[in-house]
Amino acid sequence: MLHSLTRHEDRFVALLQHAVQQAEVVQEVNIPRKARRLDAVVRLASAPELFGALRPWLASRTVVFEHESAPLTHEAVASAALGPPWLHWHRLRRDGRRTSAAVRRAVAGTQRPPIGVVVADRIALDITAAVPGLRPAEWAGVWHTPSLDEGGLVVLDTSQLVGTPGLEFWAWLGGAPTPEEAARRMRLLLDSPVLSTLARKRLHEAIMNEQIPVTTAEQETNYQRITRITREAALQEGRQEGRQEGRQEARASLLELVSRYAPERLAELQQVDDMNVLREALDQAIQQRLAGVRQG
Repeated sequence: MLHSLTRHEDRFVALLQHAVQQAEVVQEVNIPRKARRLDAVVRLASAPELFGALRPWLASRTVVFEHESAPLTHEAVASAALGPPWLHWHRLRRDGRRTSAAVRRAVAGTQRPPIGVVVADRIALDITAAVPGLRPAEWAGVWHTPSLDEGGLVVLDTSQLVGTPGLEFWAWLGGAPTPEEAARRMRLLLDSPVLSTLARKRLHEAIMNEQIPVTTAEQETNYQRITRITREAALQEGRQEGRQEGRQEARASLLELVSRYAPERLAELQQVDDMNVLREALDQAIQQRLAGVRQG
């Protein structure tokens, strides 16, 4: 993955890449002679599950993403509005020799014209006045131009999306004002009833493996949730299979967590039968890992 000039953009692109999985995210796309640079361009055959309520708008097309951690400016809106028509021109042109390979891949084989998405942490300007034709969507904090099937622009104010069903990922994708608020937005996403078990598991693992930059509060929340989910699953298996079998399943689950958080102690703890000792060792390993995150 390429790295931008700011940690905000690195986090934004890492989360975006996690959401789209195998789809290529092209960063810092230059528009020649226009003095513009697009934050990220992604070609989507189908919109990922994490995109929630916006999936119908973004599927089967190239999407230009612009992220603004500072208050949204007219220049950022202009970049997002300019990007889709420029990519659409490359999509339709027959002579692609003067088009970069990354741009050719970004627009190849899409069924619908490109679209722009502005993900803003704060919007102070009158966004409907800044973009002619922009109208409010059914959700607070979302605006879009008419006839999105033909292209256009979507603008999101992530501060207004918190707690909106189907938009939890977008609320978390933006930068929260405090680490505690970031952790709260992450919990809302992980608790979303529309999120599948597989998507939730992938997100847990991506955070744990540090594939997505997160705050210490988010790391701690993630560790606590994984531990709780594993213990609850082991207890459920114990009720279904009997006391001894359940104890074995719980022990195996705890050792699996030890292998993730404290692999250097796995061989030692595999010899331990006392469940309380295993739980204490796991909690200690988690606290040590969190301490390392805080120092980093």
